[in-house]
Amino acid sequence: MIERIMDLPEHVAGFTARGKVTTEDYDNTIIPTVEEIFRRHDKARILFHLGDDFAGYDVGAAWDDTRLGVRHWSGWEKVALVTDHDWLRHGFRALGFFMPGEVRIFAQDELEHAKRWVAE
Repeated sequence: MIERIMDLPEHVAGFTARGKVTTEDYDNTIIPTVEEIFRRHDKARILFHLGDDFAGYDVGAAWDDTRLGVRHWSGWEKVALVTDHDWLRHGFRALGFFMPGEVRIFAQDELEHAKRWVAE
């Protein structure tokens, strides 16, 4: 399940994942939010908070994530990942190397710092 993080500026989309993230989460929350940012701005900033209760992505959600990322490839200005899951931190670090914008990984207890960084 995806929940929006609402205390961010309009050019930043923030999401908290709980349990398993599904295609419906992308269709109903992530994609519309991100597309709205790109309608208003040339660049987008994204914060993903994947806490202790995050259980992964279903196949459809993983595919939706890839398609969204590629569709706006040059539009990602900043991407923040907040998690203590080592497998996510390592994977994101490897993929983040190829992303055109700034990418930072934050520990779970750095969520507020990540919000400030992605918004500045």
